[in-house]
Amino acid sequence: MKTKITIFLAIFFVFTTMALAQPYTGVITVETVDVHPGDHFGVKIRISGNNMAFSALTIPVSYQSDYLTLDSVSFAGSIKSSGFNGIIDINEVDKIATIAYLAPYDFNLPLETISAAEGIIAEMFFTLAAGTPPQTIVFNDFTEEEVIDYEGTEKTIQTGIYLVDNTGLVINTPAYVAGGAVVQMPTAVIEDDNSLLPNEFALAQNYPNPFNPSTRIEFSLPTAGQAKLEIFNILGQNVATLVNETLSAGNHEIEFDASNLPSGIYFYRLMHENGSATKKMVLVK
Repeated sequence: MKTKITIFLAIFFVFTTMALAQPYTGVITVETVDVHPGDHFGVKIRISGNNMAFSALTIPVSYQSDYLTLDSVSFAGSIKSSGFNGIIDINEVDKIATIAYLAPYDFNLPLETISAAEGIIAEMFFTLAAGTPPQTIVFNDFTEEEVIDYEGTEKTIQTGIYLVDNTGLVINTPAYVAGGAVVQMPTAVIEDDNSLLPNEFALAQNYPNPFNPSTRIEFSLPTAGQAKLEIFNILGQNVATLVNETLSAGNHEIEFDASNLPSGIYFYRLMHENGSATKKMVLVK
């Protein structure tokens, strides 16, 4: 696979000297999560044991399953500093997502670096198709040889997980621990349709979050009654009312389109005779 990210990093670093000042101990770990058919879920990619200040990294992750759809990738809560460029390249055909950090480059060395020993690199958000049979979908790293033409000379490089120091002279490859989505099925036998109704009031976290420009809000009502779902900005001002009517008992899902709102932190509040709840969400444009 040839992507913009791997080609850019290849040209930028392929002719540097690979020198190890000390043994590198970094590990990239992808979460393993339990999921059910129809779920929307997130999978975090983490780094640990990092003993290198790096100015660039690239992590290609393969999610080979026709049952999975990659909705988005978020850097919220990650170790990426504000000055760094976060790049996401999604190959929907081969189902490979390449996640990269790049330091701002102004032709001066040394480059800006990130020195965190551990933390979240990014979070991938997926939708699992309804009707998916029980199985484990593994999130492998994706590494291959790639041939580039540089000044008329073909060069073979290895594309994959890399961290690069602030001079471009040291390139390290972290160990990789593959994660997965373990698809589970309900084991209980449902004998009464009433058991499908929720037994308590609940407001779920919106998905995706952060979002741009729309997101879904799910909530559960144990009894029928008047429900009101409102959106507030960080100043406490109402910017939208999504629901203000009598709803039946059960699980409900509402889509919120924030195309007309600026980026920022917002709150959504659900009020019902069975209770009230408020949660935070982030709009990033």
